[in-house]
Amino acid sequence: MVLKGISPTIKTTIDKSNMTFVTVMNKQIIHTAPNGKKYSIQIRKYTPRDCFRLMGVHEADIDKLLSKEKSGASIICKSKLYALAGNSIVTNCLTAMFEELIFPSGNHYHDKTGQLSLF
Repeated sequence: MVLKGISPTIKTTIDKSNMTFVTVMNKQIIHTAPNGKKYSIQIRKYTPRDCFRLMGVHEADIDKLLSKEKSGASIICKSKLYALAGNSIVTNCLTAMFEELIFPSGNHYHDKTGQLSLF
């Protein structure tokens, strides 16, 4: 069920209606908690630079991607930049997961040189 200006969102608490509603007004979100208290939250859209930073891309590489022609026009349009950032792998998270798999904390197989030892 979607009412005008109100859309259901992910339910975080249980209330009588079994739904939590978010009201979108301009660029503000009015969130009504199950206890009836209203919270005003301001939102903004991520910029392509923000997206690349979240993906772990180095600043120098971001500057290259966001560079402009002499006329001031972008070389790569914003929609393509968002797609490029969205289609990549979050290397920081992936690196942390592999480090935990290979070098679990407290594991006696990991010596001080960083090499794995099976014996």
